[in-house]
Amino acid sequence: DLVSFIDEHRPPAEAAPLYTALRARLLLSDASRRSELRAQLLDAAQRADDNLAVVEIQRTLGMINYLQGDYAAAAEAFAKGIAAGAQDDFELNNNLAYIRANHLDDAAGALAPAEKAVELAPTNAEVLDTLGVVYHRLGRSQQAKVVLRQALRHATSDAQLVPPTLHLARILLDEGDRAAARQRLQEAQAALDRTPALKEEHEKDLLELMHQLDQAERTN
Repeated sequence: DLVSFIDEHRPPAEAAPLYTALRARLLLSDASRRSELRAQLLDAAQRADDNLAVVEIQRTLGMINYLQGDYAAAAEAFAKGIAAGAQDDFELNNNLAYIRANHLDDAAGALAPAEKAVELAPTNAEVLDTLGVVYHRLGRSQQAKVVLRQALRHATSDAQLVPPTLHLARILLDEGDRAAARQRLQEAQAALDRTPALKEEHEKDLLELMHQLDQAERTN
């Protein structure tokens, strides 16, 4: 496989940091190796002397830190990748915005990278969803609804459809539009029924919103 090829054919010294990042990316799914890979990437970061290597090392470090639940370190890595010359990388901008908004309670700090990501990838449903969440957390609900509906229009799979559907339902519920909120929740439920693999990530949020909606309807 590719990992074995990289291990057997040592790259030139100047290319070794980049190869370290690429190798780590291939092994990310193995949770037992993430600490080892993180240490290798931190070492490679000390030796990297070109922007491409720095960007890819920080991108991969961010992924590992996120998977290990170290969200502050993940955000720092993605920010370093952007600063190293990847200002126009929509993935890094979106990842940074997502973590700041969802895990670090920093919607204000998430705004600039979220808007930059949408500028770079205006039809990407995941990027639009992130910006919608940021707007909502900043109290800009009307803008959030517009962007989340754009995300729904551009979604090409249930995995892309469910998050903005739930986020839009939450805003509608907050606004007291229960009928519209229930419609969105039913759409999310249908998507989870079609794609059961998504239930582990999203069913808890769906059930929580359904419960809130049922309570709101019973009290009025």
